[in-house]
Amino acid sequence: MDLWRLLFLGGYPVGIPKQPAGISRIYWIELLCCILIIAALAAMAATIYGGYRKMAQVSAQILSALGSTPKIEMAVYHALTGDWPQNIEQVQSQPWSLVRDLSTSSDRALQAITIKEKTLVVQMTAPFEGHVVTVRPAVPERDPLGPVVWFAGTPLHGDGWHIEGMDQTNVPLEYISPTLR
Repeated sequence: MDLWRLLFLGGYPVGIPKQPAGISRIYWIELLCCILIIAALAAMAATIYGGYRKMAQVSAQILSALGSTPKIEMAVYHALTGDWPQNIEQVQSQPWSLVRDLSTSSDRALQAITIKEKTLVVQMTAPFEGHVVTVRPAVPERDPLGPVVWFAGTPLHGDGWHIEGMDQTNVPLEYISPTLR
């Protein structure tokens, strides 16, 4: 019984009220629970933030490809010939082409973009070094001369579109923004 009083009743005999001297044990337990909950929420937030950060980096690289000269040249080539180029050499051989040797470009983002089998192939840098995302052109099935839409990776809503080329994307699809798919 003495051990019970010492551990759980603060050493006071039963019946004698304990005088408040600072913070009681129950408040320490509540504070510890609050700290544990905040730590768990912070760990979840850090994990989610890391995923969004990777998605933003992949999206930035894909958007740089969508605003690039090779993509524009592919669209012009399609408008003039009715077909999509198989490789970068087909585009470079045209008299109107602005695309020359991209490997000597000072822009690293432009160096990472090539045309292969009717698709734009974007070589990823960090955080997916060595991976690729294919950006594929598509036209409406009912109107082959209609507007061109570009899909990155596996399309989420490809119904009604004729999508050219094969998807060779090896970046996890969770890191490709749904608006680009």
